[in-house]
Amino acid sequence: MTTVYLLHFDPPYKHAGHYVGVTHRDDVMDRVGEHQRGEGARLCRVARREGSLILLARTWENVERKFEMKIKGRGLKPLCPICQGNSNGANVQVCTS
Repeated sequence: MTTVYLLHFDPPYKHAGHYVGVTHRDDVMDRVGEHQRGEGARLCRVARREGSLILLARTWENVERKFEMKIKGRGLKPLCPICQGNSNGANVQVCTS
């Protein structure tokens, strides 16, 4: 089983406001930290370089990898608690570097 995570870009980078990823690590924040430092997926590297903050908005734990592919094929804004104005329940982690 894996953890699927939803990253929120603030501000959005061009057309991209979100990124969905998957990790097998016990601590998803290790992987999110790589994205925040510009060491992860290319989209996240470019968004960071252009000044976007990368926030961990949501996680789905103990899901199969095909779940990541299922949600990638649809709009991510409705799945993002930050976009929905409900960040109280979100696992929001801010990159300060």
